[in-house]
Amino acid sequence: ASMASSLVVFTVFFGPLPPWLPLTLLSMARNRRVSFIVISDAKPPSTLPSNVFFETITWDHMQSKLSELVTPGNASSVKYFEHYKANDIKPLAPAL
Repeated sequence: ASMASSLVVFTVFFGPLPPWLPLTLLSMARNRRVSFIVISDAKPPSTLPSNVFFETITWDHMQSKLSELVTPGNASSVKYFEHYKANDIKPLAPAL
């Protein structure tokens, strides 16, 4: 599948996928003019709508990549201790 839409929504989710994910995926599927990118450490479901893409990255690797983006040469400048803080990365998500 290719991303042909002009609107892309990034969602960041670390930890086990929630039980309501199938309902969320159905909602995403019905918004065909939007591409959704889920950045997560979880394995994506085996079946995804054509406009939903999972980018899998470990928690530690995500922090390391962000560190390099914001402070080149310092791979340990970004340290998050709570998964909900991962939403802070959304402005830099395309560069990941």
